[in-house]
Order: sequence, then C-alpha cells, then structure tokens
Amino acid sequence: MIHPSRRRRVATGAALAAGAAAAGWAMLTGFQPVPAGEPGPLPGDPALARTVATMRPVPEPERLPRDALSLPTLRIQATIKLVTITDRTLPVPADPAVVGLSVTGARPCARRGTTLIAGHVVNHGVRGALWPLAAVTSGTRLHIHCPDGSLTTYVATGSPETVVKTNLDPGLDTTQGPHRLVLITCGGPVLATGHYRDNVVAEFTRAG
Repeated sequence: MIHPSRRRRVATGAALAAGAAAAGWAMLTGFQPVPAGEPGPLPGDPALARTVATMRPVPEPERLPRDALSLPTLRIQATIKLVTITDRTLPVPADPAVVGLSVTGARPCARRGTTLIAGHVVNHGVRGALWPLAAVTSGTRLHIHCPDGSLTTYVATGSPETVVKTNLDPGLDTTQGPHRLVLITCGGPVLATGHYRDNVVAEFTRAG
C-alpha cells in the first residue's frame, strides 16, 4: 500500500499540470474527451470484481510477448511502448491496448528506481488495458520481461491509491531509491472538460 506520507498526485488520460514544484509534467497525448456518463472504476467498487470475472482471460505468463505486461487475475495484458517525458509531457500511447513506459525512469528488474508505466482507462470509446487496475489487491501478481528477456514477477504492495488530478510527484520518474513498479490510469467521475477527475495508482515490488 502506498503510504499516506508519500501520496502521489498523478494525472493520466488528461492533464499532468505543472505546479509550484518546478518538476511537474504538463499533459498526456492521445486523449479523447470521455462522455460524462462513463465514469472510470475506482478501488472498492463492489461491482468491479464481478465485471472483471466476466472478461476474457489473458494467456499464461509463459506465453507473454517480450514487449508486454500482464496481470492474469485481472484479465490485463498490455503491449508496452517506450515513451520519453519531454517539455513536461508524458506521451501515453493513444491506443488503449498499449501502455507507456518512461525511458527516464527505471527499467523493469532494475536494482533501484521506479519503473513508471501509464495507460488510458478508456480512449476513443474503448476500454484500455488498464481499465481493471482499480481491482488490484495486496499480492496481485504482475508479469513483465526484464531487459535481458527473462520473465519476472512483481506483487502489489496493497490496494491502489485514488488521488484527484493535480500535480505529479516528480519522484515517480526516477532511477534512484528502492526499486518499485508503478502503474497509473484514470478513474472516477468525468468532469465537464471530458477528463476523469481521479487517478488510480498501483504500486508493485519485485517478488522473491
């Protein structure tokens, strides 16, 4: 579980507004406004687990392509595309089936730093690969390939955190500090701007 003293304020699928802390990121690309009647999932929604159970299973981790990640119990499999944060912009891929891995953060299986991966919850009317992310619970397993091609497993440290979109903690994009993997998507009600109000942030540590 992400400790309250280290709460992240993250914005994906919409604005990553730069604030008083000079290291804020500006906005994500590839976003299409969302209808107000299509709120995104949030942790604790009792209907979410039932919906996830009806989704199509993903292949076993041993069959996971090298450029992808999976959370089999949540029916999540997503292709990974490397993205670069430039001019305070994190260009999350427009394709809802693809997530963006920051090249300036840590790579999977690194000894230190944060592996930062973000994707849309919904885009162009299609559910994103990370739509079920709010259903993560402590111990949920995530599978991803290390840079050398070996398959490794991460486990969730707790339930996801929900935060209102404001400033992004620049510490999420770093090669320093204890190693972790952070997944980010959107959730909650849709504002008049067509952007989700909240972010869903899930933290994982390497198993073993």
